[in-house]
Amino acid sequence: MRFLIFISIFLGDLLKIDFANYRLFVFIEQTLRNKRSTKFLFSCFLNLKRNSNKRKSRSFIPYALVPISFYGYNKEKLSVYLTRELAENIRKFIPRRLQLQEKWKLVYSLDHHGSSLLTLYLKSSQNRGVFSSRPGFVLVVKDSNNNIFGAFINEYFHPSTSYYGSRECFVWKVVSNDSLDDINGVACRFKAFMPTGINDFMILCDNSFLSIGGGDGKYGLWIDGQLEKGISTSTQTFNNDPLSDSVRPGQRFDIIGVEVWKI
Repeated sequence: MRFLIFISIFLGDLLKIDFANYRLFVFIEQTLRNKRSTKFLFSCFLNLKRNSNKRKSRSFIPYALVPISFYGYNKEKLSVYLTRELAENIRKFIPRRLQLQEKWKLVYSLDHHGSSLLTLYLKSSQNRGVFSSRPGFVLVVKDSNNNIFGAFINEYFHPSTSYYGSRECFVWKVVSNDSLDDINGVACRFKAFMPTGINDFMILCDNSFLSIGGGDGKYGLWIDGQLEKGISTSTQTFNNDPLSDSVRPGQRFDIIGVEVWKI
């Protein structure tokens, strides 16, 4: 009897019973009361279940992503620190809606636009898009020891008196050997640090600094207004490693490159 009730519930859900097909449901229920039909209906139930599982499994087939391409700069005059290999690693951790975007635009470069945080804000604002498009931005930093690290944020950089950004944000670093060339080789290792949920101190900026991650007076990444010095320590926001290996955690490191990319 329990089996008959279970079959009835399953078929009811499968047929999405409403008032229009109520009579069909009553017919099925009456049929189930006939014990001679139980064996046959049980076989039908198993076949329906198998087909349902097959449909579900097909829906989880991963989609093929188009390789990332860069634009927004003169490739003959400007070399960028974000490589395609690095971009593909970052892509794995960004929201799914943005993983489908294969074109990444360079909106700010220290080498091209100059060392001004206000210019970085201006270029970011000009590429913020509309609410429906919800773009993301990738910050790339290179220090004087050739360390490459940065962050993904889901809002454009702008001055604010309070933190902004959601738990889609994260910080990342490339762990490699001594030379920059290793970033394009097998020696490099990409590490992403996702939000812990302890706090929501994602992004805090004003005219004198830019910061990502925080808590207890620490910053996951802090950059001064001239884009010359930075600080990185472990934070409650991301439980991250210090992003720069050039200096001890909490000490200032020298910046030689900054880029902001729009996805």
